[in-house]
Amino acid sequence: MFLLNFGAFIIFLIQLFKAKGAGHGVAGLCCGLYTFIWGWQNADALDASNPPVLLKYKQWILVWTGCFVANIVVNGIAGGLAAAAGR
Repeated sequence: MFLLNFGAFIIFLIQLFKAKGAGHGVAGLCCGLYTFIWGWQNADALDASNPPVLLKYKQWILVWTGCFVANIVVNGIAGGLAAAAGR
């Protein structure tokens, strides 16, 4: 799950650097949420103007979102189990 999350981040970060330049790219590197939001806003435009990287960009952003949500759920379950065990 981490590798998919990281891979999608890198794919959109590269596209962010190409589209917006170094300033926005560095901001995306420092704040992954910026890259995530930018990816959602530009996935369709990226599909129209760039060749896909294994998947279309719209599919990549859906994979990244799914990994993000799954990570929150898994961490919530693990935290609940740890609290129930008294840790």
